[in-house]
Amino acid sequence: MFITSAKQERKRRVDIVRYLIKYVISPPISYRRVIEYSNDEVTFRYQVREGAKNKVKKLTVLGFIHLLVQHIHQEK
Repeated sequence: MFITSAKQERKRRVDIVRYLIKYVISPPISYRRVIEYSNDEVTFRYQVREGAKNKVKKLTVLGFIHLLVQHIHQEK
């Protein structure tokens, strides 16, 4: 029981570290994905999942910033 539990805990920690590294090393969206910025709107490419076709979305600047800051954790 202990060995199984320890293996699961180790896997969980590895998953958490992988998740954090992803956002520390690179921002939530690459500058290359931004297609256009004009008239207070941002047009960018994104993928729903790896290997899927790119989709294009246009948002207001505030809407775009809202998506970006969702990755920032609030202090308690």
